[in-house]
Amino acid sequence: MASDRDKYKEFIENKYRRIKVKITSWKVVQRLTHKGRAMIADTLIYSRLRYWAQCMPIPDNVHKWIQEDVQALIWNKEPIFDPDEDGTELVNRRYMTKDAQFNPKSRLGLGLMDWHEHVKATKVKALLDYLDGSTGDYKKILDEWIVPNYGHARQAAVIYNIKDKANSFRLKNTREPLPRFWRDAVEALDELKLALIKEQDISQEAALREPIWYSHLFQIPTNLCPYKETWENRLRLRTVADMITEEGELWTDDQIIEQIKEDIGPRAWNEIRGQTFVKLPNRIQGVNINTILQNYKKILAEIPKYILEAARGKKEEVTGPKSAIASMTVATMRMETDGTITRYENSGAGPGKIADWLKKYGWQPDTPLQEGGLIYPLWPRKHKMNATKKKTANNNRKIEFIRGKTLEEETRAEEDLEENAEDSEQLKTTTTRRWHYYALGEGPEEEDPEGHTDKEKESYFRTNEPTDQDNEINVELCTISPRR
Repeated sequence: MASDRDKYKEFIENKYRRIKVKITSWKVVQRLTHKGRAMIADTLIYSRLRYWAQCMPIPDNVHKWIQEDVQALIWNKEPIFDPDEDGTELVNRRYMTKDAQFNPKSRLGLGLMDWHEHVKATKVKALLDYLDGSTGDYKKILDEWIVPNYGHARQAAVIYNIKDKANSFRLKNTREPLPRFWRDAVEALDELKLALIKEQDISQEAALREPIWYSHLFQIPTNLCPYKETWENRLRLRTVADMITEEGELWTDDQIIEQIKEDIGPRAWNEIRGQTFVKLPNRIQGVNINTILQNYKKILAEIPKYILEAARGKKEEVTGPKSAIASMTVATMRMETDGTITRYENSGAGPGKIADWLKKYGWQPDTPLQEGGLIYPLWPRKHKMNATKKKTANNNRKIEFIRGKTLEEETRAEEDLEENAEDSEQLKTTTTRRWHYYALGEGPEEEDPEGHTDKEKESYFRTNEPTDQDNEINVELCTISPRR
């Protein structure tokens, strides 16, 4: 399959047909919203082709077909798919622009995956994996296209700022170009603009390794590059570190001339009438050494000052805020979701509340927190209070401690309670409560209701005969609950 392109194309198209058959079998898609259909497209359509897109180039016609199917799935009111059809016609129009559908839902989009950009991102990820420290057989094969052309940079050449970089990587003998997958990955990486996280803020290690001829931070003008191949290949002038000595100083003129003489060789070094001429490769006539020296100084002048200062170690390394006040100031800029940077004007505001609190407890401005009386910052605690509970006017309550009862006093008190409880029980059993009320059917004109009995020879009025419920007494026809 690797040697026969027709077999490879047939293999990918067969994968697409299997996806199309799956889409045709979905019958409940018509009842889903546009956002629901977008979720189906992301998770059940694009995901089936993503695996192959991570390791081999997908033909352009397959890319076109699958994106047509997804658009028809989302926007057609009644999506109908034919498994033998290449792509699907979009019958109904979108109610938003094409790019807006790729926005997240929070920005009034559908959250649909941009398949074209997603495939480019997977290729860039594969190229970044090639640059990491892991080992793999595919890296040794890919080195045959990159290392022969940029041997001093080796794998790092893929991130250099090289014009027509994808076509410059070729095999050493046959000059065959990169395979299409890796060529597309290099071109996708070139579309990304590499920049510093913070403007003009670079570490010493990064400044020393910054390439001179292929930098993303600066560019050497074309009129200063007549000896570029000689500087890069013979004189080994490739990175900023090649312009700085081990002590962090710039090379002097005498040191530069001695280094050129050592790299070129004594045969290419000629003294004519008190002037020194150098025979450079691929040139018939010699070049005056002063001309080469002036070209070196012009190249040095094109390198930004902040890079040279960082490479020489003279730039102050900032590992954190210089002071507590500096860490509390408002940010000077903010990056928006579309990549633009919004800068804020300097308001000139004074120290914040936390800085005032630190100074109150002995901290001196512009000093580290471990000095000036504070070992570490103690932020004031926030006391949470219930909203329904009012704050008392006076919180200074005086707490007094009193003497409690001894064991003998507590024992005597318990005995007194037990005796009082026994007396109350006896009083209840001996006392007869008499409740005054009338039985049903009787009135106050009856003189002796107690002596009247019914046919069952039961008195209407009974005393001290409780029921199962407290404070209830039975009569013949009903139960009355007297109340005091």
